[in-house]
Amino acid sequence: MKMKCFDYATLPKEQWSEGRGETRDIVCWPVADDFAWRACFTTIHQSGVLAQYSDIERSIVL
Repeated sequence: MKMKCFDYATLPKEQWSEGRGETRDIVCWPVADDFAWRACFTTIHQSGVLAQYSDIERSIVL
């Protein structure tokens, strides 16, 4: 596998539906809305309850 470098500032930003944060995907496989796994940067603008999805397991690293 070939490693690819990226620039944080160029990663597409996706706002959360409730507007309390945003996500920038680093990698997603497969590239689709129904991904099997992904890694992303998340910026939280306002505290609150994290939405629950029965089919998604989250691991959060600070």
